[in-house]
Amino acid sequence: MSARQDHLLRSMVLVLMFFGTGSPVAAQCDSAEPSVGAPSSREDRNPQAAEALVLAALEPHRGRTLGEVDVTCDGRRCEEKLEPVLRMLLRLDPGSALDPQAATAAWSRLIRTELFSSIAVSVGGEDQARLVFDGTRSIVVTELRVDYDSTSSRLYPKQFEAELRKRLLYRKGGNFPIDDGEVAKRQRENIEELYERLGFEGTRVHVVADRRSTDGKSVSVLVVVQEGAQDVIGKVLVSGNSALTYAEVVGPIETGERVDFWRGLFRFLGLGDFERRRFREELDVVEHLYRDRGYFAARVRLDAVIEQDNAVYPLVRIIEGPHVELRFVGNEAIDTFVLTESTTFAQAGAIDDTELSASVGALLSLYQAAGHYYARVVARRERLSSTEQRITFDVDEGPRVLVRTVEFVGLSPTAAEALRGRIETQGVGSNGVVTPLNVSSAILQDARMATDLLSIREVYRARGFPRLKFRCMAEDDDPMVWAARARVRADEDVFNRRLGRFDEFSEDPATHRCFQVERDVDGRLITVRVELDPGLQTTVAEVDFLPFLGGMTPEMADEAYELLERLDFVDTQRRFTRHRKGLDRQKVVSLEGFLLRWYRSIGYTFAEVSALCGDNADPKRACTEEALYGVHLERLRFHTVTGPQVIVGGILLRGNLETSNSVLRNELLFGEGRPLATDDLFRSQANLRSLGIFDSVKIETIGAEANVDVEGTGGGTSLAVVKVDVEESHYRFLEASTGLRIDAAPLSTGQLPLLYVLGAAIRDRNFWGTALEFGLEGEHGNRLENPGDVVGDDAQWAVRPYVLNRRFLGSKLSVGVRAALSLGRTEQRDQYEQRSGITSTVGYDFFNLSYPNTWGRGFVSSLEVEYARSRRRDLERRGEIPPFDDPVNELEFRPALTLDTRDNPLHPTRGLRIAQQDEIRFSSSELVPELIEPAFKETLTAEYVHDFFDRQLLLAPTLRLGAIQVQRATDARLRDFLFKAGGDGLAVPVRGYNDASIEACNGRVAAGYCQGAVDREDDRLLLAVGGRAMMGGTFELRFPSFIAENFWLAVFTDAAAIAPSWDRMSLSRLHASGGGGLRWLISGQIPLRLDLGFPFRETVFSPREPRLHLNIFYQF
Repeated sequence: MSARQDHLLRSMVLVLMFFGTGSPVAAQCDSAEPSVGAPSSREDRNPQAAEALVLAALEPHRGRTLGEVDVTCDGRRCEEKLEPVLRMLLRLDPGSALDPQAATAAWSRLIRTELFSSIAVSVGGEDQARLVFDGTRSIVVTELRVDYDSTSSRLYPKQFEAELRKRLLYRKGGNFPIDDGEVAKRQRENIEELYERLGFEGTRVHVVADRRSTDGKSVSVLVVVQEGAQDVIGKVLVSGNSALTYAEVVGPIETGERVDFWRGLFRFLGLGDFERRRFREELDVVEHLYRDRGYFAARVRLDAVIEQDNAVYPLVRIIEGPHVELRFVGNEAIDTFVLTESTTFAQAGAIDDTELSASVGALLSLYQAAGHYYARVVARRERLSSTEQRITFDVDEGPRVLVRTVEFVGLSPTAAEALRGRIETQGVGSNGVVTPLNVSSAILQDARMATDLLSIREVYRARGFPRLKFRCMAEDDDPMVWAARARVRADEDVFNRRLGRFDEFSEDPATHRCFQVERDVDGRLITVRVELDPGLQTTVAEVDFLPFLGGMTPEMADEAYELLERLDFVDTQRRFTRHRKGLDRQKVVSLEGFLLRWYRSIGYTFAEVSALCGDNADPKRACTEEALYGVHLERLRFHTVTGPQVIVGGILLRGNLETSNSVLRNELLFGEGRPLATDDLFRSQANLRSLGIFDSVKIETIGAEANVDVEGTGGGTSLAVVKVDVEESHYRFLEASTGLRIDAAPLSTGQLPLLYVLGAAIRDRNFWGTALEFGLEGEHGNRLENPGDVVGDDAQWAVRPYVLNRRFLGSKLSVGVRAALSLGRTEQRDQYEQRSGITSTVGYDFFNLSYPNTWGRGFVSSLEVEYARSRRRDLERRGEIPPFDDPVNELEFRPALTLDTRDNPLHPTRGLRIAQQDEIRFSSSELVPELIEPAFKETLTAEYVHDFFDRQLLLAPTLRLGAIQVQRATDARLRDFLFKAGGDGLAVPVRGYNDASIEACNGRVAAGYCQGAVDREDDRLLLAVGGRAMMGGTFELRFPSFIAENFWLAVFTDAAAIAPSWDRMSLSRLHASGGGGLRWLISGQIPLRLDLGFPFRETVFSPREPRLHLNIFYQF
């Protein structure tokens, strides 16, 4: 071998790196297929160690002249669009000296792209060095499926696929790691531990990888879950209970003894199974039951679980502790039950001296809230026996007093009055007149007064007094004695010498008592006195912000002026004021933060901003708390170090296996050659997520370097590659649904009219990778006992093809077109209809406009335009089906505006929803309706949901208002347009009444509006006449049933009134109902909704008898 060849071989360096490229350590799946690639060594998994190896290998070539620098992919030239981006990341110029640190940094940047599972670095050449980075392309997961091994799990899994995917380390479009099987093992364990934690024993997970691809660079992963089963509870064993019987202990526990019959059905509903976590939660209920009985130190624990005869027998051990009798002596103003609930023993589970003191404090706070400020409570504990104790609270309620006024010692009357406006404790005023309007603010409470003093402190800090102090009582003093000494104090120095210092000044009124209370000549009133020392004031004459405002966009400048006005540096006309203004550290931080955000919005990612509070002697002195105290600044200046401006040099898209690159680029707010704004990264990420076709989106930068010139202002540019990594969702769905329904059946009916509903849909949410959604929906329903009646009133058919474009013409407008062919009852269920038509919907989400602010979250507008041709007939009469009316062509416009802040659209637990929907309809027998005689409808719906007791009690009131303007209300074509109420699931529901049975005329025939109450062909038949005015509402309480998990009970009252017009609306038209219901909630669905409504009044079309409303629905 020649010396030349020997030198060339020794200069070749190969560093293989398999540390996951963004995924965890490589894995070998438990399939019959061999592992993909070669597993790396333990040392190679550490990126720092790998960089050290590269650096050491390149060190012998330090200083050699670079002749050529190249990057290849699998030994070949990289793709045409990818190669420029990779070359830009190298930043190694031919002709320069080889620097091992720079070359290693280039290697690290290439690794961060996650395109390669390993990168070989080689140095060749004789006179000039040829540096080549050869990357081995990563193996990509092109498909990731989660399946269950049984049909029952596929229909109703114990854990849904979405929960399992969260625990997988593989992801679609991500890299498939190559390892010794540890990753696959860890993923199996993650899922199996989830099931085990929920009590499902015997769960097994299998991960199968199929890498049968032409290039060997893709793999399909299948995760198969064999779900285990929860153990059956044989009997709950209890020991240590004497105060409660066995039945009382196991009452809150879902034991197997309850389901000895129909065990299979009840196990499907979650009864009779043992789940350790849920069992412990139920034991907490038993423990609270003990504490409600006076056993405050009781402990209820799961001691062991005994397995025998294919069942488990949980052993519950109870330590009851002593029984405590609580007594209250001297209480008259507050009931004993209220006082008992205010003690802290039950919450703390202890009866020691600490809880005695805490309970006394809670009782005093309760009395203060009732106006008994001078109340005194003393606690005494007696041990009656080893198992019995008695705690007695001796209460001296004292008089009920109110605050006349809050005095501020040492302040002018004007300044004192201004401070009173900032606090809650106001007083009744100098005249001493007590009214219902001022009594609440005149009650003195220590906690509220401490909050008021904190508010005063913030006011003074905003004015430039950062070290405001209050005169406070010493910790070991008594408030009444302290106030008395203050009244007789003639000379503070004399008192300090004779009695020692008896008070102090403090900046923290929350941990000290910093107000005095004095009795008024009027025994009903007291005066609160606050003495404070403002200290020195910090002021500034001018803020040097104008140089920055000129370079801001109009939107950013508006934000700047709003901030300056809020901090009192500019007036409402945006003019900088020259008078002295208060300055504190918080204002300085706000200004620095805004400037920093502005710099980052124009690409200066590494900018530094610091305010200068110096003078001629030290012009660069920083604005620390100490530097600001008690000084006056003529000008607040800012020192900036911009650093390099980060420019987007390239965009690297990963994970979009099927989605077109153009779809992703349309959502990005940055582009090649433009400054990289930090806000643009977050907004682009939000845009991509809003498409609804990606499970996850991650955006990060590679290569941005902060070469900051700390002595100057920095400068220059730094090129960066932005990596956009997405995980595609499932796009193609084949859905099926089934359900049973009872619309509004009276209980007196011999046979309930049970309807079945079948549905199917096929969807592609990313058609040909364009983010367009195409779909076809079908639906059929009929009477369960007579499915062959295809022409009856209950036969329902519908076919709806549709297309949806969420980014119409590249904008944020969502446009959908839906065709429909249907046969069934109208929306108000009082007519039968043949209908065909096409609907176009344009929607806009205002969150796109408001970001980064959140005022637009849940704020959506839409416009629907529908053209339809319909034929309607009345429902079956006396066993005969009436003929259809003549066809009617309709053109309808439906603008809507919705604000929805609820946390869940199906089963909300908190939030608000307000929807305003208008309808404009043109009806005609002509094929193209003339735009004359339009009918207008306006509907407002407001729903509010509030939760209590940690979402265990939900309050949900709903209000509905509506108005219609038509020229001829008797027009038969508008029967479905006018308002009617009654039934469930309609536009104006009133459960307990028949569908559309609450209307404007109540069957009374009169001239004018109600002349249409009688059928034209049969004057013995009354018709429901819709109204042009509507008001209605619902008030519903929901709470867990404790029957089984996910079952909720509901208590409701519904009401609605329909009138010919709003000037004829009255409470006498109001029809109300009440009742209760049952809900079964599972993830993403409400498969069971059962309501029983009782009408409070009858109508001509609905007698006063309870009605059942049932909906059973499940989507596969």
